[in-house]
Amino acid sequence: MRFAIVGHSFIARVAGNSLLQSDDVQLKGIRGATTWTLLLSKKIRDFDVDRVLLQIGGNDIGPTSNPYDIVSDICDVVAMFVEKVCRLI
Repeated sequence: MRFAIVGHSFIARVAGNSLLQSDDVQLKGIRGATTWTLLLSKKIRDFDVDRVLLQIGGNDIGPTSNPYDIVSDICDVVAMFVEKVCRLI
């Protein structure tokens, strides 16, 4: 079973630790990423994994953010992985 942890800068920093890398676990973080950035990212869309843990949403929140838009974008990220027959955590 292949597993991925996807998110923004926190995951990018963790991914820099070689002790946490393995053939079965991929850590992919994009510094400053929003859920929209992840949707557009080829390296995220091209994942071939069985399970994904998402650590997203923090960079989407701002003083003028619409909570419904944030949730909609997160649902789009989830749908992207579900279409690939990938289970999300």
